[in-house]
Amino acid sequence: MHDAMMEYVADLYGILKAQPKDEHQPENHTESMRRGLRGLDEQLRQGGNRAGVEKLLTLLRQDAGKLLHGRDEFFASLARIQSLVNARKPTSGPPPTRPHHAPKASEGKTMRDQVFISYSHKDEQFLNELRTHLKPLERFGPITVWSDKDIQPGAKWFEKINNALAKTRVAVLLVSPDFLASDFIHQHELGPLLEEAKSGNVKILWVPIRASAYEQTPLKDYQALSPPEKPFAEMGAERDSAWVDVCKGIKEAVDP
Repeated sequence: MHDAMMEYVADLYGILKAQPKDEHQPENHTESMRRGLRGLDEQLRQGGNRAGVEKLLTLLRQDAGKLLHGRDEFFASLARIQSLVNARKPTSGPPPTRPHHAPKASEGKTMRDQVFISYSHKDEQFLNELRTHLKPLERFGPITVWSDKDIQPGAKWFEKINNALAKTRVAVLLVSPDFLASDFIHQHELGPLLEEAKSGNVKILWVPIRASAYEQTPLKDYQALSPPEKPFAEMGAERDSAWVDVCKGIKEAVDP
């Protein structure tokens, strides 16, 4: 378990090292993340207390949102370390808290009333376009939309995603090669959503952002809101009209 943790820390160092230089991003942000990784590395090597490790993981999650490259992979490695920390037996102190799991609809504790948008951070431009087109439906209609951009700084990032998944009625997936390649999306968003869809708790809709191998995935069995042979990234002036059609499909799924 310890060796696996150190491999994931090495992955984090690699992602940070590969960051392209950006004159608009302050150098002290990257240095802050390096310090956080060094602290995490030291804590794990010394078998540090769980509270200290989790505090560093939380700080790194907050800073990771500002990464220019490899954000999904960075989040995925942090989540793997968190899972191993949760599974590790403490040497002292109080017993570990149980990892948070989104409650199932059958428990009757959470009302499913929102639209969850899952996307790769490399496709953030398309998320922004969709949110813009959905705004009138949010303002005047029956739609409540959630994406990870709704997570406030300092919030427990992973817990917020789990809570949002538990409230999801319709999932909209912005599908691209980066979306399908993301281990974090596959394990922590797409996987749980597909399981809930099998139980009839969630309706899956997806939007082809860029050409991808979706036919080799379970998505081939779910409704695309736009023709897969014409991804949004390849559209010109007609893209706004295509987004309008997508929003109509989302509204019909929420309020048939």
